[in-house]
Amino acid sequence: MKKGINTYLLFSLCFASILGILKYVSVIPFNRMAADDFSFADGFLTSSFFEGQAHWYLSLTGRYTSNFLISFFGSLGFPDGKMIIFPTLTVIFGIFSFSFLFSSVLDKKAGVLKKILISAYLFMLYYFITPNKSQDWYWLNGAATYLWPTLIDIVIISLVIKDMRGVWVYLLIFVLSLIAGGGDELLLTLNLILSATVVFAALAPMIRVNAFSRFLAKLKYVFNKSLVLKKITLVFLASAVSLIVVYFSPGNSGRMSGYGANPMGVFGSIAYAFRDGPVVYWQIASKNIIFLVPTFFILVRVFLSFPIKTSIFDKVKIRENLAAFIVSSSVLLTIPIFTIGYLAFGKILVDRTFITVSFLIIIAIVFSALVCSGLKSLQKKSVIVWFDKFVFVSSFFVFILGIRFASSLAEDVYVAKNYSDAFDSTVKYLRSYKPDGSGEALTVDQLPNSGLVPFWQLTRYPENWENNAIANFFRIKVDLFARE
Repeated sequence: MKKGINTYLLFSLCFASILGILKYVSVIPFNRMAADDFSFADGFLTSSFFEGQAHWYLSLTGRYTSNFLISFFGSLGFPDGKMIIFPTLTVIFGIFSFSFLFSSVLDKKAGVLKKILISAYLFMLYYFITPNKSQDWYWLNGAATYLWPTLIDIVIISLVIKDMRGVWVYLLIFVLSLIAGGGDELLLTLNLILSATVVFAALAPMIRVNAFSRFLAKLKYVFNKSLVLKKITLVFLASAVSLIVVYFSPGNSGRMSGYGANPMGVFGSIAYAFRDGPVVYWQIASKNIIFLVPTFFILVRVFLSFPIKTSIFDKVKIRENLAAFIVSSSVLLTIPIFTIGYLAFGKILVDRTFITVSFLIIIAIVFSALVCSGLKSLQKKSVIVWFDKFVFVSSFFVFILGIRFASSLAEDVYVAKNYSDAFDSTVKYLRSYKPDGSGEALTVDQLPNSGLVPFWQLTRYPENWENNAIANFFRIKVDLFARE
């Protein structure tokens, strides 16, 4: 890459990454617990670890990973309800997971700083395109359930494609797959489908029963390394175990038949998924296309500039069509993901599940760029000269993304601080209140707009479960409700 273009690109990536991280972390000091956070934390604080986990597994949900994360980090928010440690770890873990992915793909010649820079940019782009940042990135329950499993998945992908072998590598892949599967049913479905496809592709030559098996037989050449196949088989086995543990948990069956259950049943969920899954994918992609397309060009140029260590894509006939296959298949994967979502949440699917679609888009861009960088037509010097012009323009849009991050930063901080001040004042009032034992009720003012941080949902009904959870967490021996 020409020195001038390379310098401009690195500057744009650095500019966008720093401002993106600054936007994300700027409101972390004002982040507070909300909704289910209080219930999970209170259960962890008032009982033993195993009793707390067993309670949620038996009564509400089989998501053993997210149950633990919410309970443990929620307990760290006691006694003031501040939620700072978890979102701080999120940005560290997020940049690490993307950095590990690029370390698995690129040779050491790429340099550690460049890998971290492009990783930080991708992580913040992931943050930017997520529709509901408040519930997916700052809310403990949402981030532990939907965001963290995707970050764990990136580490799993990195271990699969990295030329590493050994018992500890296989064990780590299996354990991480169990952890990811125990966090979110949507991602569990995604992992199971992808890993099962590869495993059946390897078995297709022995089956030879129909056109689909012949297609899988061709697809298996993409993963012609036995090492990769072994690792993906471990992902499949771990995902299958997670499916059994999560799906057949007593709490999960109770939740599926209780509040939020889908009256349409399985066929209705599938119909809604066919209608809405690709639409949501298109809405997120089209809304952010001015940043996604430049990111694709930049990644292609990065993969062209440095040696690629992984060799899982080494069949030319497959490789030339694989980029389109990756994008189209990621769109189709929204259908089974949304089917599970509708079964779990009902006809009105909550938009915090859309982060899984954003994850699909980011991963599709990375691997499509990796595939396209291997095309012989792009490796010609005359073509690279023209391609660098696209990279130069793409750098400008990356710079614009940094400006977009900065444009609302002050407002986000102001709104979050205003909310956190009101939150802390209410908590101080609650903790200083001494009930006289006459069964009285305590009324508090409704909190202001919370902006990016999750909202404390205290209602005007004293018997509401959220009010009870908040009262238990703060050790208030009265009925709580908000003023209308």
